[in-house]
Amino acid sequence: MALSAISWAVLVLGAAAALLYGFRYLNHPPSWMRALIKTAAVASLAFATGFEQRPNPLALALVLSALGDFFLAFDKKWSLPLGLFSFLLAQLLYFLMFFGLWIAADH
Repeated sequence: MALSAISWAVLVLGAAAALLYGFRYLNHPPSWMRALIKTAAVASLAFATGFEQRPNPLALALVLSALGDFFLAFDKKWSLPLGLFSFLLAQLLYFLMFFGLWIAADH
């Protein structure tokens, strides 16, 4: 499976964002910049998945995971339920995808 140059570039930027977050922003107080950098790693996976026209449930689960990261990057009372709900929906989609693969492998 070959990825397009755009997908590779987005994935490299996502990996750079993950490293930047881990080495620079991990212990910083919440801010919009910290939230965007934290979100960029998984958001880049979602973008590349959608751009490469991979299964829509996977792209949607990755978008929901990125939203969960974004909401949980803030230390606000309103952001915790939104982050948890985003991750819950993402996990349900992952479950459905893997369950579907498991069922398909049995046939």
